[in-house]
Amino acid sequence: MRSRRWTPSASCSVSRKCIAALTAVLLARVGPDGRVSGDEFNERDTRFSYILISALSLLGRLDALDTIHDGKGRELVVGNIVGSMNFDGAFGSEPGAESHGAQGRCQCLGRGSN
Repeated sequence: MRSRRWTPSASCSVSRKCIAALTAVLLARVGPDGRVSGDEFNERDTRFSYILISALSLLGRLDALDTIHDGKGRELVVGNIVGSMNFDGAFGSEPGAESHGAQGRCQCLGRGSN
């Protein structure tokens, strides 16, 4: 059995209206500094940035990042992740935070590693 990569357009039951609503909810979590909050308590962490980018990618809506914060949403989110990289090559939960294994795993997965 051959595996197929899922795309929103490949005969699925997720409507365009549903994709638009999910996209709006995800984008609402991006702060003006590019940090992404993960809950109602406004906890911000690079793991949530990874989740945001992954979810938008699965929905086929990465382009939506360019519609927030005066067209700089993508630049802000990616800048926040890159700014979280430390001298040892690992990542912290935010720029200036110490390296942590959970963040490193998310950033590596974002680069296509296993």
